[in-house]
Amino acid sequence: MFPIPDTQKTLFEHGGRGNASLYFSRMTAWNEIGQSVKKSDNTIEILGVAINKRLASNADVLNRIHERQTDILKTTALQGGMVWELTATLSSPFVSGLGSGHPTETGFILDRNTGLPCIPASAIKGVLRLACGLHIEQTEPDSVKEQRDKNGQSTGQWEIPDTHPLFRRYFGDTDTGKKDSVRGQIAFLDAFPAALPQDGRLFKTDIMNPHFGKYYAGEQEQGPLETESPIPVKFLAVNSGVQFVFRCLALPLPERAADEPDAGVFSPFDEQDEKKVQALFEIACTRLGFGGKTSVGYGHLTATAMKTTADFTEWGPWLRKLEHAQDWATLNLLQNEQEAAGWKNKPGITGALQAARKRLCENWLHTLDAIDDWGKICQRILDSKEAEDWRQEEGVAEAVKAVFERVRSNFPKKWTKERDDRCREWLKPTGILWSNPGGPDEIDPVPPAPELEKRIRYLKNFGEYISAKLDIAALTLSEAQALQEQFKKWGCHDKKAKGDKPKHWQALQKRLRELKEQGT
Repeated sequence: MFPIPDTQKTLFEHGGRGNASLYFSRMTAWNEIGQSVKKSDNTIEILGVAINKRLASNADVLNRIHERQTDILKTTALQGGMVWELTATLSSPFVSGLGSGHPTETGFILDRNTGLPCIPASAIKGVLRLACGLHIEQTEPDSVKEQRDKNGQSTGQWEIPDTHPLFRRYFGDTDTGKKDSVRGQIAFLDAFPAALPQDGRLFKTDIMNPHFGKYYAGEQEQGPLETESPIPVKFLAVNSGVQFVFRCLALPLPERAADEPDAGVFSPFDEQDEKKVQALFEIACTRLGFGGKTSVGYGHLTATAMKTTADFTEWGPWLRKLEHAQDWATLNLLQNEQEAAGWKNKPGITGALQAARKRLCENWLHTLDAIDDWGKICQRILDSKEAEDWRQEEGVAEAVKAVFERVRSNFPKKWTKERDDRCREWLKPTGILWSNPGGPDEIDPVPPAPELEKRIRYLKNFGEYISAKLDIAALTLSEAQALQEQFKKWGCHDKKAKGDKPKHWQALQKRLRELKEQGT
């Protein structure tokens, strides 16, 4: 028997379709035994078969969920935000809501609207916050503090304060009543299966065997006895091998100046944040698990595919090629391709180019150790377009000068004034002087770049500029022009620039106008 009106029972059973969540909560079979009723022993198996059958017809619903969530990530990525999408495979069964109200006393939380199994966004956030704690413990052991009670006595426990910047940055403050409390900057979406299994076996019947029921129920004073008979308890679980798709996105807070309190919590998300969130998902899937009974191995997953911001933009494939560029020619080719496509101001482009240039430049610098004669100097440096391209990068001029000096000292008899002149000419644009051996330095007719101008050109991002606390009103023309080039790299001139970038850009333009009027 079913304790619901026959009309509802007919609707639930009609055609083997309908909402699996409603079916699971209402279609528990009972047997009448005299004046009492008892749940059927095979109720869970019956419900599992019925739910699998109903979910098999929900493929279109699941596809629409994924389309909507993917559209959210695409929109965020195209607007300059950071997003993540992880597809992970269950390496063990997944259960959720065993303790929730259900006639069988072994419930399962299904999405109310679709009837599909899902991992709620709030649960994902909780697991990743715990994963964040493990990450902090691994990377910042000094952040783990001994817990103390109100009297200052040790409790024997260790903790990471909720006020740790990474907790606040990603997940927000736990005490939301504080005046300076902040929300977390990562928004999570519910995780759904990537697809419904073709064999129709999304759910399976699992079993737990409590051996000491009377002891756990408090029905005996002595401890657990081996004489008790185990009573199998059946419950539903999502089969191992099913893939779930996790999605989240960054919703940044307004940026603060570097000298303001907790500025790091508010700073823009960058490449390091992208890697950290990926690391948190790895810890959450493999070490912690999702859902119930994780301590005995349920709900663990293996990451099979991770997509990040670049994968959700039209220039994403180009960024991937840039990440794998191995030589200067490929870098130039990709840079020309980017300029032709008009992607210069697209999110992530400038940073990716700078990172690629730095990586390839460092690789090139390592090759300088093999230069041991004048012919190689000419081939690899003086006559090389690649060396000319790297010339203004940080550390390059100093490394090249060291090569010149090494070869000159190894072959002093072969070294000529013409060679000195060529070395001096190559170093001239960098502001580094080249001297004759054993004699007075020859002063280059072009003065070296002032120290402040060099410092400005070495700034890596807007945050470093803020930390440097430069006085724009006191800049010379060459210093102001150098800063203007940097501001353009960081997008300060862009109409969509956020935080203090527009303010500093306007201040710099004002200073340039003043210098122009002064004729300097």
